[in-house]
Amino acid sequence: MKLVILDADQVIDGTFYEAGMAVVVQDGHRAGIRRVVAEQVERAAVSNLARTASATAAPPKPTTLFLSVTVEGQGAVIVEPERKEYRRGEKIVLTAKPAEKWYFANWLLADGKPSKENPLSIALETDSKLVAVFTDKPNGSAGGKHG
Repeated sequence: MKLVILDADQVIDGTFYEAGMAVVVQDGHRAGIRRVVAEQVERAAVSNLARTASATAAPPKPTTLFLSVTVEGQGAVIVEPERKEYRRGEKIVLTAKPAEKWYFANWLLADGKPSKENPLSIALETDSKLVAVFTDKPNGSAGGKHG
């Protein structure tokens, strides 16, 4: 069922109707006609607009996000807070701890870019995969701190 507000005088099914009348249409046929006051017109227009917007709006972003952290080389990562799921925008601190005689080189961030920041603070906006890269060379290509 759809409410159509006439914005001009019209003849429908041989009957004259003035602008401001509302035609209720169901399954392509006129189901009823009634005069509506301006307030009803506004409510109907807002309701139709809201239905149209909700039908075409992008789906909401998930509120539960996941973080995957892997290690390349020898070392460990401390994640604070450490849990299976995170909320959108939640702050997470990751600290890379190299194994003995290994050095922290860098992080490979979710977008593929490296970062030497350690500890690394992030705020999740999407599910993310990070890699902590460790090297056995004190002056490895990415440099780093000894553990």
